[in-house]
Amino acid sequence: MFIALVHNIAWIPLRFLFWLLADYRAFGVEKIRSVKPPAIFISNHHGPFDPFLVGIGLPWLSPLHGVHWFTRDDEFKRPIRKHTLRLFGAFPGNIRSGYEVALKTPLRYLAQKISVGVFPDWCYHGDVSSLDRMQNVVPLLAEKTNQPVIPVFLYGVRNVTWWKLFTRQLKIHVMYGAPYYPQAGVSHTRVYEDVNKLLFQTKWNYLHEILHGGERTFWEKYGKFYNYLERADAYQSLISDFQNLLPESIHGTWLDIGSGSGQIVELLAARIDRNKDGTRLIASDHSQTMLSHLKKRFMHGVVIKEIDLVEKLPFDGKTFDGITANLVLPYIVHHQGLYGIEALEALLRELHHLLKPGGMLVWSTPRRGVRFIFTFFASWRSILRKDQRENLKYGLRILRQARQIQAKGRRGIYHFLPRTMLVATLEQTGFKNIHVDRSMAGQVFIIRCEK
Repeated sequence: MFIALVHNIAWIPLRFLFWLLADYRAFGVEKIRSVKPPAIFISNHHGPFDPFLVGIGLPWLSPLHGVHWFTRDDEFKRPIRKHTLRLFGAFPGNIRSGYEVALKTPLRYLAQKISVGVFPDWCYHGDVSSLDRMQNVVPLLAEKTNQPVIPVFLYGVRNVTWWKLFTRQLKIHVMYGAPYYPQAGVSHTRVYEDVNKLLFQTKWNYLHEILHGGERTFWEKYGKFYNYLERADAYQSLISDFQNLLPESIHGTWLDIGSGSGQIVELLAARIDRNKDGTRLIASDHSQTMLSHLKKRFMHGVVIKEIDLVEKLPFDGKTFDGITANLVLPYIVHHQGLYGIEALEALLRELHHLLKPGGMLVWSTPRRGVRFIFTFFASWRSILRKDQRENLKYGLRILRQARQIQAKGRRGIYHFLPRTMLVATLEQTGFKNIHVDRSMAGQVFIIRCEK
């Protein structure tokens, strides 16, 4: 009761603080409103804020409050830290002592109608035997008590610090999945598989339906006036600099990712070597608005495909002589279940796989700490053209969208890397002959690299 009281008192300031500074939101709460305590929470875990973030997503005064968290016993060796942890419901897991000892405390709490939380993947990082045991803690608790398991996915919690919080560099969401009720007589293997399947499904539902769904809406809206960006002086300088990194003539099979209104495709089409047969140019996008633009612009000679970068790309390895992507790759929010910087790294590995030996990747990305206001000012001549008065209206709308992109980069939703990290990531992926230029009023990197 005391821990539940502490959690309910802390709920008000913490919920407000994280909502104000980290855009904190909870999804799937309706799935667990009818769950009666106790419940067993299972979640991904990246840092000390996570138990609070799971708790403040629950409704205030929810009977599920007062979750006691299975914690690494090393954390209880320091007296002050030990008492602070206990105050907020943590208890030593003792997983190294075996299941009989480790399950004793959580089983006692569950018998007292007190909910328990487990982070199976983080608390014993580097200790393989303990990690293996941690994977079985929740299935064993569910089998022994027949209490519901609530899967939770936390987004945006990697490397959380007070500095990042108070400088608004975070976006934190929590997703609750449908509760799992173990059936009597079901094998441990089946319970283990069911729990892990639900945990993955909760993560996927958030990434694909909520995060990616929001991104699709954002880019569809942008697509309605994206073609006006082509008129901006700063954007035209980007296109010119991008063109300078392309080969003088292209042949073979080329893919343009996230083609938008088609300016890069047009550059490639103009450089096709007409003396060589079999050149194939593929334009792609996931936005129906952008695909409509492409079909109108390229009625012949270009294959147009709908491709969503969250999924595996529908091509075999060593297919392409070249791949281009202008201001696309860093905006990926997840790729085949991976998210954050891992999604970008996985996508780069896939593009490397799709290239033929010696094939070229030319792409662009906003720099770390990008300020799109500079590109707006650099385009003042085109924005204020008297014969295109609509440029000012759409220029301001584009700037508003660009500032949202800028904010997403600051909060880690998009991945704008410094030059050194960019080069290191490409080298680790297997790319070579990496060349990086700056363009678009100094706010964008253009990169050419080879397989």
